[in-house]
Parts: sequence; structure tokens; C-alpha cells
Amino acid sequence: EAVFMNSAVVDYRFKETFPYKLKKKNEELKITLIPTPDILKALSKIRKNQLLIGFAVETDNLIENAQKKLKEKNLSAIVVNPITVMGKDFYEGILITDRGHREEIKSPSKEEAAFYITKRIAEIFLKKSLKGKELGEVSINLPGVHYVKNSLVAVTIAKEMGVDFEVIKR
Repeated sequence: EAVFMNSAVVDYRFKETFPYKLKKKNEELKITLIPTPDILKALSKIRKNQLLIGFAVETDNLIENAQKKLKEKNLSAIVVNPITVMGKDFYEGILITDRGHREEIKSPSKEEAAFYITKRIAEIFLKKSLKGKELGEVSINLPGVHYVKNSLVAVTIAKEMGVDFEVIKR
């Protein structure tokens, strides 16, 4: 099995929520934030031989912070992005693995980057070369995964892991 986890939706959440709109008053309003649960860290504590891939957004010290998360969360790999690419159409990031592999990734689109990252994970961890191979426009259904384009990587990973899957040609 392999799990690809995005960055946390948010690092903090409101301590208190209200089922109604707070009316404006002429007084200061104080909001308390509390950390959100770290799902990736929780998964790392129960993982056996699964690949666990994390993603992170950082404002500074990208490699140092990513390597710290890689170790603290017992990840197979982490992809770190500078905050400057948030909301942009292009992609920049760095893939770092627990095997010491590190490479910069630059792509004109986030979709191409997603395929490339998945492809590199398969090549690095499963020793599969996927150069020049693709199924084209397909949809693949794996438990908890819906991958729409260039799904050969997902199919290869699923076959390698013996996971049931279904490919639907478009």
C-alpha cells in the first residue's frame, strides 16, 4: 500500500465555533486557535511496510524543515514546496526520500508535476521504469484514490501491491 498525503488543510483550527453569525460590536474579539490533529504523524505510528509520502509548504529552510518532518513522521518521502507557488499554475518543489534521494521538480502545470512525482516514487521505491509508457486518458479507482490522467503509474503500483483496482477508459 502507498499513501500520498497533501499538506495539512490548516495547521490550526478555531477552539470554539458558533452555529450562528457573530454580530459586530464595538469591542475587541479574541480568537483562540488550537493545533489540528496530524493525520500523517498518526499514520506513521501504525504503518508497517507501506510507502508513506507527505507534502509540505514552507516559507524558509525548505530542505532542512522537510528533512526534519521526514524523520519525525517516519515518512518514505516528502515533497516540499515554497509558499511562493501557492495559487500559481506552475509547480516547484523538492522530492526528498528516506533513502537519501533528493531532486528539484519544476513543471509548467501541477497536473504534470503530480504525474511526475508519482512516477518517480514508483521508480525509486518499486524499481519500475515507466519511461515512455502511459495509458492515456483513463480513470482509475483504488480504495480512496481517484486518479484521472496518465494512470499507468497508479496501475503499476496497484499491481505491485496486489491491490484490487478498476480501470475505466474514457
